[in-house]
Amino acid sequence: MTSTVSQSLQRSRALVHTMRGCQEVLDELLEASAVELVPAVGFFRSAEKDEEVAPSVVPAHLARTIGSRIRAHRERLGLTQNDLAVTTGIHRPNIARLEKGVGLPNLATVIKVANGLSVTLESLI
Repeated sequence: MTSTVSQSLQRSRALVHTMRGCQEVLDELLEASAVELVPAVGFFRSAEKDEEVAPSVVPAHLARTIGSRIRAHRERLGLTQNDLAVTTGIHRPNIARLEKGVGLPNLATVIKVANGLSVTLESLI
C-alpha cells in the first residue's frame, strides 16, 4: 500500500472513531431529555405529519421550541438572521423558517446552528 492510501485509511478510521463517540454523546443527551430522533428527510421535515416520533414528543411543539430558542440566542448575541446565515452556511430564508418553527430541522442543521451561536445542542432542544 502506498503511504498516501495508508494515511487516508488512518484518517478515515480516526473519523469513524470520532463519529461513534459523537453518536454516543448524542444518544446520552437525547435519552436524558426523553427526545427520540427519527430519520431526517431533506433539510426540513414536516412537523405536523410525522407519526414516527415518540408519543411524548409533539413535533410541531419541538419545532417551535427550537425556533424560539434559536431566535433568543441570536438576538442575545446581537446577530441578524443574515449574520447567522453567513456563520452557519444555512441560507437566510431557512434561518427564518427555523425560527418560525415551520418544520422540524434535522440534527445536522441544529448542530450547525448551535455551533454558529456558540451554544450547546442541549440549549436549543
